[in-house]
Amino acid sequence: MNALKQKSLVWKFFDICEEDESKAKCKLCKHEKLISQGGKGKKASTSPLLFHLKTFHKNEYDGVSVNKEDSTIHTQPSLKQDLNDTRATKFNYIIGEMIAVDNQPFAFVEDLGFRRLLSNALPHYKLPSRHFFSDTILPDIYQRVGNQNMINETKFVSLTSDIWTCSHNNESFISISGHFIIKEPTGKSDEQELKKHHVVLSCQSFRGSHTALNIAEKITSILESWSIEKDKVHILLRDNAQNMKKGCIDCGINSEGCFIHSLQLVITGALKVHRTVTDTIASSRRIVGHFSHSALLRPFEEITKQISSSESIFSDVIPCITMLNRYLSETQVFGLGSMKTSLEEGLRNRFIDIENNKYYYIATILDPRFKLKFFSTADQAVLAKNNMLRDLRDLRRRYHFTFKNRKPH
Repeated sequence: MNALKQKSLVWKFFDICEEDESKAKCKLCKHEKLISQGGKGKKASTSPLLFHLKTFHKNEYDGVSVNKEDSTIHTQPSLKQDLNDTRATKFNYIIGEMIAVDNQPFAFVEDLGFRRLLSNALPHYKLPSRHFFSDTILPDIYQRVGNQNMINETKFVSLTSDIWTCSHNNESFISISGHFIIKEPTGKSDEQELKKHHVVLSCQSFRGSHTALNIAEKITSILESWSIEKDKVHILLRDNAQNMKKGCIDCGINSEGCFIHSLQLVITGALKVHRTVTDTIASSRRIVGHFSHSALLRPFEEITKQISSSESIFSDVIPCITMLNRYLSETQVFGLGSMKTSLEEGLRNRFIDIENNKYYYIATILDPRFKLKFFSTADQAVLAKNNMLRDLRDLRRRYHFTFKNRKPH
């Protein structure tokens, strides 16, 4: 048997003809049809054999064509670049960055389609295992980014955080993301523009009890790993759980609860009040499906989608609440009076002090889209404006003193 036979999957369906080695017998054909290989030994080719499979045995041909590039990876080890070769290292990091940027699982490097692509585009590149990327490449990229991160270029950063439990393995996780604005060149002379940035600072396992103390220690540890001082944190947006709220207080950073979470509680309460909708909930178990059951809830659906966007900011909240209140006050619904009343009470009770919260009224007034237009009353708009001017004066004095007296690192 020649070397070519040992390297090609096509020989699963053929045997060399003993009488004439330039030909091969097809095992699939009823009478073992002879196919010419175009020569003997090194001159022989499997192309005619593949053509025969493609023409007469399509299923078998598909199996060979899908796997032949994959098999080639293991037939020429002498041509593969060493793992530490300069060119191989370059591709290792490019693939690692792709996994991070595209949020791909590490198992992606074992997918057949990706391996086929690399074997054709980079035939001399030896693709490392998934463990090499998870244990070596990604941790190194993380360290490099951590040492040269953009957060160092900004004076303040806002955070979002969440704690959840994976339903597949019952393991808990905590994540913290950073949101900030920095000046960047526009490409025109010396011009610069402000650009928003969002980065994931950490997503890690959270073992043990989710007490306020443990949450505070986790947050502190993550901030320290990025050299972020607590007085640099403008605010942390969190869920409304008491342990998370207390954890932020113990940590010494300002925080606010999630608007969408509070809004969902308003909706859930209203749905439970209305008997027919409660019956629907019991049968479907999915709150998202109930938006379509009532025109009364459609504005809540639209606002939920809007605020859930990565482009949503604090200044969106007060206008959204104002519009929902106006919509409910102007809408007459038949048979859903109890639900409407519950929605109005829920908005009033859960967001009663939102217009007096400095994080929200400052953001709203400074947003050129809104300014003073969406406060509940004209008097409230004037009060918010005066409070904002007072707060900005205090902020200026405080941070001027802070930065003036901060010791260099």
